Amino acid sequence: MSSLFDVYDTRARLSVGIILISPILLTAYLQLEVIRKLTTTAVVALALLAISNLLLIYTRYFGIHSFSKKEIVENMLLPTDNTIDKLTKQRIYRKLASKDTSLQILVTECNTPNPSNDFRLACSSAYNLIKETSRNNSLIQKESILYGFSRNMYGVKKNGIIVSLFLFALEFIQFRFSYNCDLTAIPIEFFVSFIINIFYLLLWAFFINKKIVKFCAENYAEQLIKSFDQ
Repeated sequence: MSSLFDVYDTRARLSVGIILISPILLTAYLQLEVIRKLTTTAVVALALLAISNLLLIYTRYFGIHSFSKKEIVENMLLPTDNTIDKLTKQRIYRKLASKDTSLQILVTECNTPNPSNDFRLACSSAYNLIKETSRNNSLIQKESILYGFSRNMYGVKKNGIIVSLFLFALEFIQFRFSYNCDLTAIPIEFFVSFIINIFYLLLWAFFINKKIVKFCAENYAEQLIKSFDQ
């Protein structure tokens, strides 16, 4: 598996796809005997491996469109943002300008109350330079993975809720027509799958939100910018 997916793919993208479809797999496993017999076969393993590639694309597409860490970094680089102290930021400006003369505006206009459009464009360009120099920084990689995971989870939030509601609908139909609304006739597997689906619905509805994504993005942005000062 490690030869097919790198650490970021596995933890920030593939894991999101697995979480998205896991309630379906768990419900099927608990309630269908034929699925339990198949779970140990190579056929299921190969099918899951094939679909995992599609899930990578799916989670990345919706994740990218849900939030932008680049925008957070750019705003944090502005002199009007107080997340990073003024002296540290000025050192970073000078270091950026020494590596790329086109970023000299960061030094000359660092005390301007209202940053110009050219200053903002310079911050945007600086993001790429800072990101490139921190590529091998293990702390930045961890923060990037946490951000990517939260962003991708938020990106497929609606889909997760739809999956949970769909499974609840199926379970209601099963409860109505297979067990005739008789609680005593319901097997333990049905109760377990119902509880699992409640857990997933609560997870998507209340624990996955934009505040979490923003929190992870800001942590990543702060550590990324500070790493350039080392």
